[in-house]
Amino acid sequence: MMRKIINEIKQFKGMNRLVFLLSIVNELPLIIKNRSLLGMDFITRMVIKDYKGDEQIIQTYAEFVFHTYDYSNIINKVKGQTLFLDIGAHFGEVTHRFLNDDNGYAYMFEVNPNNQKMINKLFRKNKDYDYNNQLLKFGLGDYAHTENLVLNSPFSYEGSLKDTTGKFRHQVEIKPLTIKMIPRYQLYPNIFISLDVEGYEYRVLQGMELFLMQANHEKKHIDLFIEIKDKDTLKDITTFLRHRLNGLKVKKITKEDYLFSNSL
Repeated sequence: MMRKIINEIKQFKGMNRLVFLLSIVNELPLIIKNRSLLGMDFITRMVIKDYKGDEQIIQTYAEFVFHTYDYSNIINKVKGQTLFLDIGAHFGEVTHRFLNDDNGYAYMFEVNPNNQKMINKLFRKNKDYDYNNQLLKFGLGDYAHTENLVLNSPFSYEGSLKDTTGKFRHQVEIKPLTIKMIPRYQLYPNIFISLDVEGYEYRVLQGMELFLMQANHEKKHIDLFIEIKDKDTLKDITTFLRHRLNGLKVKKITKEDYLFSNSL
């Protein structure tokens, strides 16, 4: 945790750095309890520059993360007129970047109730964002059921459907992806899926098999940007998609991120 704090200090300068340090001291018990800085409020407002160089007034550390991480390694791969599915949306950082570039329309899937509240808070200034329709408060998987989301604390912004080592469990709804869940599906020729679900990737893909096959049959261009940490999972996902998307192309983007695309 101390290493994380030291690394974050380097991102702030001048008065903002002082505010950041004093805020850590002020909320140290909460930070230790949650093992995270994400829930920390600053003792006073900060003025920062976001990834576009525009000034933003922020009150919480989560807002800093939301406005400064540009995710260009993902967004630069998105074509125009795209339906964007952000699966494992966290605070909606990737969707926020996508919507600011005005590429199309986005849906977020996020099961952590703490993250859902944060998405609502961070998007509240965006008049083009419809919280009730664009945030889907259930997870995706291979079949319809309920499952435990494992958290380190009831207030944690990090969770896993696969890891069982956390102390707190929150029951969430899991469904296979269907076109009916996506009312604007027919309006866009391109579908871009960002999938970051901490080891649950293959089960999510199994549940979207029919969705992918129909989109592929309708000659929609499909891109899947997937965080994969395990070589065996990479092999399974590649094999699975090769049999469901025409002319599958696989490109390694970072150490753990891969882009899968059909050839349409």
